[in-house]
Amino acid sequence: MSGLRKKNLSRTSVYKRIYKKSVEKALSKITKKKRTTIIKKIRDELATNPYKYEKLEGKFVGQRSFHVGEYRVIYRINEKLKTVGILYIGPRQGAYK
Repeated sequence: MSGLRKKNLSRTSVYKRIYKKSVEKALSKITKKKRTTIIKKIRDELATNPYKYEKLEGKFVGQRSFHVGEYRVIYRINEKLKTVGILYIGPRQGAYK
């Protein structure tokens, strides 16, 4: 997962969250209120139990996703490193193109 950066974690997190640079850029374009909601869900739920969300198939095999309002979050789990790589955050309509 080159091109990804680690973020600080709370003590309750099990999986380190790593955001792709393009995800950080996408987050900066989302309103502060929506961005806060997305980041909170990633921090509070995804980092502690990443297996609870939908497995993807086809060209997205090995990845998982969930939505927050009109936004889709696509990520990949690396169990060996205990990391969750956030690959995409953006509108749900264009997430799988």
